[in-house]
Amino acid sequence: MRRLLITTTSVIAAVGFGVLSVHAQAPDPTSVRVGFYAPEDVSPVLPPKPACDIASVIAGTPSDVQLASASLSYDQKLHSYVEVRLGVLKVYKDYIKDIAVRVLNTTTCTTSVITVKKTYGMAQMNVPVATRTGTKWTIKNEPVAVLQAPAGWAMSVVRRANGIEWNNWNTQFAIASPSDSIVVGVKYPIVNDAPKKGQPRVTEFINVPYSEPIAVADVIAEGQRYVADTIAKATDDLRARGVVSRALPGMLIADVIAKYPKAFPIDKIMPIEHMDLTEFILDPQWTTNRVYATIGANGDMFASFTCSPAGACGPQQFIASSYTMVRKAYPAAGLVTDTNTGRRQALNSMKAAILLLDLQLADYVKAFGTAIMSDPHIDELQFAGYNTGTKRVTAVYRIALKKNSPDWVDARGTDCRKPTYRQCLLSETKGYVQDKFRYLRDEYTASAPVAVRP
Repeated sequence: MRRLLITTTSVIAAVGFGVLSVHAQAPDPTSVRVGFYAPEDVSPVLPPKPACDIASVIAGTPSDVQLASASLSYDQKLHSYVEVRLGVLKVYKDYIKDIAVRVLNTTTCTTSVITVKKTYGMAQMNVPVATRTGTKWTIKNEPVAVLQAPAGWAMSVVRRANGIEWNNWNTQFAIASPSDSIVVGVKYPIVNDAPKKGQPRVTEFINVPYSEPIAVADVIAEGQRYVADTIAKATDDLRARGVVSRALPGMLIADVIAKYPKAFPIDKIMPIEHMDLTEFILDPQWTTNRVYATIGANGDMFASFTCSPAGACGPQQFIASSYTMVRKAYPAAGLVTDTNTGRRQALNSMKAAILLLDLQLADYVKAFGTAIMSDPHIDELQFAGYNTGTKRVTAVYRIALKKNSPDWVDARGTDCRKPTYRQCLLSETKGYVQDKFRYLRDEYTASAPVAVRP
């Protein structure tokens, strides 16, 4: 055991570990006795600081009894408020509503549940105003959404790099006080403005919203594992059901995936569909980790209620018509009949995404022959098709092959006019392939720091 050597001219130590005697006058230095002491003998022994396993705490959010039993209320009147997103003033409507928040104290490793309120007020904002010569910025009073926290709590809504602040159950919260407190879950009331017969007026949804403290390595890795495991389960189910490929009719889809894995970049679809392009351009590493952390934190419930302005919903962001088309094309797959439910369910939507890729392959095989299955760009063609449809992708790739284009994504024909763009890719599709897909395929690693907001 390590010992401390203590000498003093005012303290005479007894032999061994005896009691120290204090003298008013200084002793003869030659008579000072030396004692050897262990660190615990001369300093208090502090209890070890608890090590919080954030991943385990988050995993317990869906089953947290206190969160599940929290009572929420909302008013009956819609309130308008604004946010400036990417330099555009956006108007939104919502109710005054309670939100239950599960909080982890990272010092004590204990959780509690508090109720905050989303309400509304007026604030001075720097907002864009359209003029004849362009856009100018001016300070105006505008209605805004306001977070009210209980007494003793200092909380705020984080404004993201893309301008998003309030984002329903995915709103990012920060806690300044009490210190060492982070949000590890919310119970959010989703209000249906015009419920149809049999539909609930309010659905209370438990979710783990992203915040930088939850983006730890274990949670990010869990997101990657979840995607891989869901793909494996979906593929196994398609094999067990004997679902035959439309691209290669003599083979099961599961066997086509095994033989041509590059033709099924299914592992990239879920994360990329939920990456914001502005944030990605600012910091692709952080943005990718953000999505994987959110997937890892929520598992089967990830993006189950998320819909884009274009009506693409669920983990795989299916539009209703595409989901219905796939379900009818592969009756043996046993996809959920109800479109809204089927798009929201993680495993079911993953099966549908695999089937859609096979259906796309059938189009590419028809256009280019079976050699396309081994084409070096087949994964990019598949991903582009998932975003914009195979017809446009096929036309662009034909032009790229004919012109020997350095990058097929940039190939253009004569018909690239609005609104059809029949012989060139939309800028969104090009960004998906050139930026997001190639980065995730060729450069991404989860080992870099994550808790840095761009």
